[in-house]
Amino acid sequence: NDLSLGSHAGLGNIYAEENFCVYSTSTSGSYSLAVSSVNQDGSGNFYMDSIGGLGQIPYNLLFIDSGSGPGATSVSNTSLSGFGNSADPFCNGLNNATLSVSIQESDLQQASSGRYTDLLVILVSPQ
Repeated sequence: NDLSLGSHAGLGNIYAEENFCVYSTSTSGSYSLAVSSVNQDGSGNFYMDSIGGLGQIPYNLLFIDSGSGPGATSVSNTSLSGFGNSADPFCNGLNNATLSVSIQESDLQQASSGRYTDLLVILVSPQ
């Protein structure tokens, strides 16, 4: 799914989130989740590339496993663990995980005006 962050008016951070269902064939519903991008550096930081080569904007990516756990976990270049739905591949019509994107005001103010994009690959594996 595309996640539109809209435009920046000059003040404040930008934030958006995507809720989704994770089904796991594990009897406990446990899974690992890894997120990657071609714009991710070796330390696991994520960047949006400008269309037209004007530069990059760093952004934060958080994972929230609504099944259980402490809440938001920062996503980098390591796998995360979660607990999905082990009974129904469609999670009974409910979402049980969230990825959120935030861009800091200071990074937005330093960026050249234009359109920026990134493509995330999300790999989920039963544990």
